[in-house]
Amino acid sequence: MTATNVAQRTIELARIFPPEAVVMGLDNTSKEAAITTLVRRLVTLAAIPAGEEQNLVQAIMTRETLGTTALGNGVAFPHIRTRLTDRLLGALLLHRGGIEFDSLDGSPVYGVFLLLAPESVTKEYFDVLGRITAIGKDKSLRLQLRGCRSAETVQRFFQLLDA
Repeated sequence: MTATNVAQRTIELARIFPPEAVVMGLDNTSKEAAITTLVRRLVTLAAIPAGEEQNLVQAIMTRETLGTTALGNGVAFPHIRTRLTDRLLGALLLHRGGIEFDSLDGSPVYGVFLLLAPESVTKEYFDVLGRITAIGKDKSLRLQLRGCRSAETVQRFFQLLDA
């Protein structure tokens, strides 16, 4: 096994964004509603303590004021390092109608990848952010992701990327 294979195994998107952390659709399509929904999903999964939900949403929104994480092409990746987790945690929202996310290209966002990382993790954190960015830059991958209609199809999409 090469060093590259070992690195890829430590950042499997299918593990960081498991099916139970995938949200399909959203009623309120604001940036804050999207982030709140994803944080709430992590609370529901007991990955984050319920009492920390609002503080975490505020921290992520504050991070967004420093610069949008929606770089364009319909993908956003709000992310933050936090003491609330000891491992990389992810939640994904797919919304067919698009979400206003202050994207650099002015377009709506169809996929929102929330990533939380322990304060001490650096390399894996940036590796995952790089992989998410790569999805946003690759038209074929973006279209495949937008074509997912269930958490299970999202999981298969990630498994193919992880292979």
